[in-house]
Amino acid sequence: MIRRIFYMEASMKAYLDDFNKLNVVISHRFYNGKTNGFYLKRSDGLVMECQIKSILEQNGYTQYEVVFEGEYDFSKRYTVYESHCHQATVEVRYLVHTKRFEELFYYDGKDLGSHYTKEATSFALWAPTAIYAAVHINDEIYTMEKTEKGVFRATVYKDLDGAKYRYYVDVNGHIVETTDPYAISGFANGKASAVINPEKLVKKQSYTLEPMNSYTDAIIYELSVRDFTSDITACTSSHSLFKSMLEEGTTFKGLPTAFDYLKSLNVTHVQLLPVTDFATVDEENPRRAYNWGYDPLQWGVLEGSYSSNPNDPYSRVNEFIELVNTLHVHGMRVNLDVVFNHHYDLSMSNLNLIVPYYFFRYSDQKYLSNGSFCGNDTESRRLMMRKFMLDTIEKFITLYDIDGLRFDLMGIHDIVTMNEIYKLASSYKCDFMVYGEGWNMPTAMSDDEKATLYNNYQMPHIAFFNDFFRDVVKGKTSVEESYAKGYITGNLNLMFEYKSALLGNSIDGYHKIYLSPTQSINYVECHDNATSWDKIDDCCKEDVNQIRILKHKLLLATTMIAQGVPFIHSGQEFARTKLGMHNTYNTMDDINKLDYNRLNRYQMIYDYFRDLVTLRRRHKCFRLSNTEDIFKYVEFESYDDLLVYSIMEEDHTIVCFINPTSSEITYAKQGTLIFNEHGLVNDKAVDHVDIKPYSISILKCKHEAVS
Repeated sequence: MIRRIFYMEASMKAYLDDFNKLNVVISHRFYNGKTNGFYLKRSDGLVMECQIKSILEQNGYTQYEVVFEGEYDFSKRYTVYESHCHQATVEVRYLVHTKRFEELFYYDGKDLGSHYTKEATSFALWAPTAIYAAVHINDEIYTMEKTEKGVFRATVYKDLDGAKYRYYVDVNGHIVETTDPYAISGFANGKASAVINPEKLVKKQSYTLEPMNSYTDAIIYELSVRDFTSDITACTSSHSLFKSMLEEGTTFKGLPTAFDYLKSLNVTHVQLLPVTDFATVDEENPRRAYNWGYDPLQWGVLEGSYSSNPNDPYSRVNEFIELVNTLHVHGMRVNLDVVFNHHYDLSMSNLNLIVPYYFFRYSDQKYLSNGSFCGNDTESRRLMMRKFMLDTIEKFITLYDIDGLRFDLMGIHDIVTMNEIYKLASSYKCDFMVYGEGWNMPTAMSDDEKATLYNNYQMPHIAFFNDFFRDVVKGKTSVEESYAKGYITGNLNLMFEYKSALLGNSIDGYHKIYLSPTQSINYVECHDNATSWDKIDDCCKEDVNQIRILKHKLLLATTMIAQGVPFIHSGQEFARTKLGMHNTYNTMDDINKLDYNRLNRYQMIYDYFRDLVTLRRRHKCFRLSNTEDIFKYVEFESYDDLLVYSIMEEDHTIVCFINPTSSEITYAKQGTLIFNEHGLVNDKAVDHVDIKPYSISILKCKHEAVS
């Protein structure tokens, strides 16, 4: 079958789309697209006869399906000649999608990239469809030798510590210049890769972290390196850098900022918005543009605008290692937000420049897949793309000592790849976290292959952002539905759905979605969409500010007492606002900044959140790791609009009274009051509990069997 292709400027183009099959396109500007035949000529003079199998007339051009006999030598250039002696260089195209291509060229070695010693540095580049490659180091060019599996190699016997290098690759009739996909570091704005001497890298510090027995032991705190200290209220000597995050002793109006603030939260995991190289911030003038970082340029190189010197390749690497080291020493694990699902611009992608058509997904009709809505989707099912992802992740673990990965648009990736990633990561750290956005994106892959939340049963060790939890507890998040209320913001008809959310959507009969609570990332706010404070402003316009504060606190409380994995967006704990804006990915610092003024204004929410963290870490009953325990130890009762959520724990029962109404409710119950509308309480024996409007109160009671 002839595939539709797009006409190019040249009057004749030739594409190798399968072994022994070409598609040749001739413009109607040249002999009205007519020809009597073709032959193929190799760069060493060998001529191969061709046969036309079919002809397809299109608007402005004619497409010929042509077959030939003989083996195609990928180390040689081929030219197609037609009967009028017009010619075109053969471009290797959809052949790279075939199983045979994978069998011929899949390379499982661990030596891709540059590898330094003082005496010599070796370079290895996978480029099976290229006929020539060279490495340009400083001002010298070294020809590379094509070896097994399409790997080009060169060894340079010099001390190249810190050297700047790029590859020249002759592929499909064009010589491209590009960076190394396997580089550890580079120079500002992706101009060049850098040779790194591992002896100059900061060493990992010794540290002891609290044991983590389950994902549900995690409290994830999402932050942007830039936002965290971008504002003057951070009172740091530098701003928006890796090292800025670590400044200690900073305060604003008597309350901690920067690293002291982060430590004060006592969270277990810090999730960093993308810290690998992204395209739309000038690293030498970062204040002239803003981006969250979901526009990847180099997947394996850290972002230069977060370093103190983007043109010193050691700066970004060592400063990030120091950041992770310091977080570890202070008891916090580090998760990275990774964006493997698409590239900012295919014309800038080193992978696509080196091996065109291979690393990105195409539909059956041979259009670029665009399930990411960013112009392209990576093809994780291709063996070398899967290997690239695995190798890059292994580098993140071994070099930077990270503890988890959050996958942007994880549903673009396939199930096999995601399970392989977990298998690799957990072989280094048994408590490594892998989770992501499991939305069913319209990528060109069957639904049963996608790593979506509805395929979670095929990925038992991977967690998913729970949008059911978000929408039921807070209300719908889209701009069009910003008025829609959730259970806590006023739709009391959602009590059953709210119970399901409290169970991590893991129990039969309660809107079950997940195999276990460990797969449910419970959140009401993240970097996407309006902040929860702004959402309350939209859907609860009738409320005065004090009521909004109470509802905001109750959103936080729900997230922290629910079964599953709590996820908090930085600043959520002091009513962060983005002035009602929903998608601030490039909206500059005045909107995205972490404004420590609000910490002073809403200190009562900050204090309340810290108490919630203590509560959750103190009581294992909020961190049940399997459905059997939830079924056995959890029960609900409801009295009008009061929900009673009880969890048996050791020799006592923790009883949570959740009041989403405007009325105070009194409930007769003996026990010890441990938490109320203000936060933790010094243990107080009571025979009843007064649950204030829009609040939660918690008793510790003598053991009562839970049916």
